[in-house]
Amino acid sequence: MSILSTIQYAVDYLKVPHIIVCGHYDCGAVKAASEAQALCAPLDNWLTSIRDVKNSHRSELMSLEDPEKRRRRLVELNVIQSCLNVYKLGTVQRKRVETHADPESAFTTPRVHALVYDPSVGKLESLDVDFKAILDEFSSDYDIYGRNSMTIKGTKRDEARIKEKPREAAP
Repeated sequence: MSILSTIQYAVDYLKVPHIIVCGHYDCGAVKAASEAQALCAPLDNWLTSIRDVKNSHRSELMSLEDPEKRRRRLVELNVIQSCLNVYKLGTVQRKRVETHADPESAFTTPRVHALVYDPSVGKLESLDVDFKAILDEFSSDYDIYGRNSMTIKGTKRDEARIKEKPREAAP
């Protein structure tokens, strides 16, 4: 629960324009989830989400023969799924609709960025993910504030703005 309250506070009160989700290669949790190690709660509960990502992408992961490459890709997939989980949060969706509708806002916020750190070389990489395409694909399930229609009550958007061509909603 603490990450949810942290994100809500950051988005609603601090008005952060960017959220970074950063994983790292050589991750012990990914290794444990890959090897189906049994750990005690709460660690075992934490690994469940990584195992779910692993199962959702089983064919892609199994196509990688090298176990290290497989674990590295699982780190990336877990970061991507974690970013999607952030986009699904009501507080994030609500703020994105508000800032999209606000003519004074330079871009739709918060933006969510997927990064992976490689401790073996000290390099931080941005993952190339088209979140807009992914979110559009699942909008009927997760678009709780009408991101596609961009019409909600309580925004600064007036009737004239609604009739204008809306700005591109960046992921």
